[in-house]
Amino acid sequence: MSPRNWGQIFVVAVAFVAIAMFMSAARSARSDDEQAAKAKEAAAQSAKAAKAFHAIMHSPDSRIDFSWKV
Repeated sequence: MSPRNWGQIFVVAVAFVAIAMFMSAARSARSDDEQAAKAKEAAAQSAKAAKAFHAIMHSPDSRIDFSWKV
């Protein structure tokens, strides 16, 4: 093979590696976005659950009365 062919092979290899790195970075960014969305959704669900629990515990008719004696 001539030096020119090696140069072309080198350029193609570098281009391939650059494309692979770009695709990997794009996939990682998408993964981070998906994780952030899931974390945000979980936080919202947790806030809803806390609000419901607070409402249940502070309603006058659902309090547990420990004043009775055996």
